[in-house]
Amino acid sequence: MLTFFCKESVSFFSPLLLIDITSDHPPKERINPPPILYLNDIDHSRTEARHPQTNGYTERFNQTLLDEFYQVAFRKKIYTSLDDIQTDLNEFLHRYNTKRTNQDKHCKGRTPMDTFTDGLELCRTYIHDRKEGDLEAA
Repeated sequence: MLTFFCKESVSFFSPLLLIDITSDHPPKERINPPPILYLNDIDHSRTEARHPQTNGYTERFNQTLLDEFYQVAFRKKIYTSLDDIQTDLNEFLHRYNTKRTNQDKHCKGRTPMDTFTDGLELCRTYIHDRKEGDLEAA
């Protein structure tokens, strides 16, 4: 995700928030977030698994991956390596983000990439410019 934001020159989304689902791993198995998060000003938070109030979009996306990719892919093809699965998953995710429209309250019939790019100008106006104004006032 960091490489995507860097490629799109989106530095004004700082601080980002990475959410980790806690109850899937016992406390002694949990690891501390990697230092790269701190170096890129990304906050790390934890939330409970299977809690739609806090991670509903993630839960829905996981269900979409299961329904539209994994169940279909494993019926059509016998995979012999993780690289084969990853290649097909990358192709699916590219189609999902750039060609498949979503009907949720944010995308409103657009693709996720269209929603993202349409929001860039608003984000620059209301977040980036506001931060620069705050810095100048200080």
